Parts: sequence; C-alpha cells; structure tokens
Amino acid sequence: MNNSKRNTASENNNERRIHLNTLEKNRRDNLKQSFEHLRDTVSNLQGSQNATSRIQILRNTAEHIGDMHDKISNQKNENDKMIRQNNLLLEQVRLLLAQGADISIVEDLITMGLISI
Repeated sequence: MNNSKRNTASENNNERRIHLNTLEKNRRDNLKQSFEHLRDTVSNLQGSQNATSRIQILRNTAEHIGDMHDKISNQKNENDKMIRQNNLLLEQVRLLLAQGADISIVEDLITMGLISI
C-alpha cells in the first residue's frame, strides 16, 4: 500500500474514532442529565445537595412510584366511597320526595353542595 492510501485509511480510522468518542460522550452526558432530572423530580430527593449515587436514585424512584401508586389507590377508594354515599343520599332524597317532602329542601341541599343530582 502506498503512503497516500495508508494516510487516508489512517485519517478515516482517526475520524471514525473521534466520531464514536463523541457519540459515547453525548450518550454519557445524556444519561447523567437524565439521572440528575430524576433526582430533582423524585420528592424524597428534591433539594439534595449531596452526591447521590445512581443506585440510590433508582431505589428512591422505585419507592416514590410505589408511594404514588398507593396514594392513587387510596384516593380511588375514597372516591368510590363518596360515590356510594352520594348514591345513598340520592336514594333518601327520592324517598323523601315520594313521601311528599317539600322540593325546596332538596334544592337547598343541592345549593349547599350536600347532594348532586
């Protein structure tokens, strides 16, 4: 192989290596930024000035997700309970109306937000 071809091959290899190094650096930077964002987003890590390991960030994130899942489940149960209570109240209102109760009482209950129809 002559010198010109060797130089071109060497330059191509060098350019390729530089390109791959740049891609790897960008990947590492992106990963670092993603972990920093995750650390700053998870409530029990917010405001943490100490260096937090990636493992700790992932553990705390998993715990946070579990806590949020429990909170959503509890809120759904509470919502279901309130719907059942509302339905019972509506049934009581219907019974009162069927027994000849004054409609203005029902309107007052709706206005106060105690029942919704």
